[in-house]
Amino acid sequence: MATRTSQGSALLVVAYVFSWLSGIVLYIAAGGKDSRLRFHALQSLALGIVSVVLIDVLGFVPFANDAGVVVWLCGIYIGWIAYNDNRDIVVPLLGKYARQYSGHSR
Repeated sequence: MATRTSQGSALLVVAYVFSWLSGIVLYIAAGGKDSRLRFHALQSLALGIVSVVLIDVLGFVPFANDAGVVVWLCGIYIGWIAYNDNRDIVVPLLGKYARQYSGHSR
């Protein structure tokens, strides 16, 4: 495994751990410098919103809480793959917009 010289790689996982909050913070912090970090920040923001809707808004529906947790865990997995394997997983529907607004073309 190659060594990581950039702190930005670890931030890919952090973007998903704290869901929508870290997505907002990292998107603003990345500015125009790192399109890959902005892509993952926007994608984690979108997944975080879906997770919050499932847990908080639709919490009365059976298994909606569980689905929200699964969405959050999938986001962490996506961040881990981006960090560890240097691959970008694009979430259907949400990832398309994240890629468009981040300027990330990979």
